[in-house]
Amino acid sequence: PSSVNGVSSVFSLPPQSPASSVCRRQPAFSSRLRTAAVAVRRADGKVIGAVVCTTHGQMRTEEERSVAPDPKPGASHVEWIAVLPEARGGGIGAALLTHAFSAVKQDPWNARSIDLGVMGGNRAKRLYERLGFERVGPNDPIEKCIAGCVICFFMGCPNRDPCAGFTYSDMVKAL
Repeated sequence: PSSVNGVSSVFSLPPQSPASSVCRRQPAFSSRLRTAAVAVRRADGKVIGAVVCTTHGQMRTEEERSVAPDPKPGASHVEWIAVLPEARGGGIGAALLTHAFSAVKQDPWNARSIDLGVMGGNRAKRLYERLGFERVGPNDPIEKCIAGCVICFFMGCPNRDPCAGFTYSDMVKAL
């Protein structure tokens, strides 16, 4: 656990959480709890951020597979990260990702890298770069546009900016 600007902790999901009860009913997903984390605001106990990662060999949903391929041996993937708008800029995203880096490096996964996808116009890209992520593709402008259009079609345009939403980049960080 860690403490950041009024946040009581960033920690793995507790056994009594709703996500944990789902995982108990579906044991194939139980290892996912070890690579997920939440941030809770100290003042009111409200969850203000969360991250979910997967590593090679962990069960993934069809929706997750439609966005990114399964991680290869030694690799991990940030499925999603979210921080409430009123909590952004206070170090919550960095704390969540730092927790995730530590979790995926542990046995039995021993990940040596972590990747994520980022839509154009997403201000969190600066955070990812500060944490050591580097852009790895797609490099072709047409491919970027197609990937961005497909994601916007299925998930909506990010950041309420339709023009910025039509680009997409993969980023990776060595652990």
